[in-house]
Amino acid sequence: MVSCSQLLEKHAGAWEKATQHMFLDGVKTGKLEKSQFYTWLSQDYFFARELSRTVGAVLAQCPAEDYELIHSGLHALWEEVLWFKQNAAERNVSLEVPMQRACEEYVSFLRSIRSEPYSVQIMCLWAIEYVYCVAWKGATPSAPAFEPFAARWGAESFTEYAMQLREAADKSMRTQTEDEKKKVEDLFLKIAALEIDFW
Repeated sequence: MVSCSQLLEKHAGAWEKATQHMFLDGVKTGKLEKSQFYTWLSQDYFFARELSRTVGAVLAQCPAEDYELIHSGLHALWEEVLWFKQNAAERNVSLEVPMQRACEEYVSFLRSIRSEPYSVQIMCLWAIEYVYCVAWKGATPSAPAFEPFAARWGAESFTEYAMQLREAADKSMRTQTEDEKKKVEDLFLKIAALEIDFW
């Protein structure tokens, strides 16, 4: 079987690049321009909105024992979308902007996994959330201008959710076919590459 730990260990280099980036260094030190962060924020809003749709698709076919977990994630994403809108309005950041190439590619990926078997979907959901969690924990504490964002995404509650997804993914991957085992490894690497580009 494939496990989340094995994926992290085997592809440590790709994971490190996805979770340690100069964008995050700039958030931590305060050297990142606010305008650059706000551009990224508008793209992350698009991503969160699309991720909520994907989580809805995962919820539709998850086993009963994972329903509460996935449903809680979907609810949190809805709150996240509203939080994006509130913070953008407070900072006069427009969310009515074109989607950039890196975001378009990530959104396309999110749409593509909706038709995958659950064991593939849940690994992808774990990897997407965990890479974000680890990255923002590394940027915490951040410079004061970015602290509300880093504190939210580096919160312990987010880590706990990611670890629950990991448990669900590991359990689901125990009964995967050989094709599914190869697919989760390919998609894990794809998520790391997409995350690097997104920063």
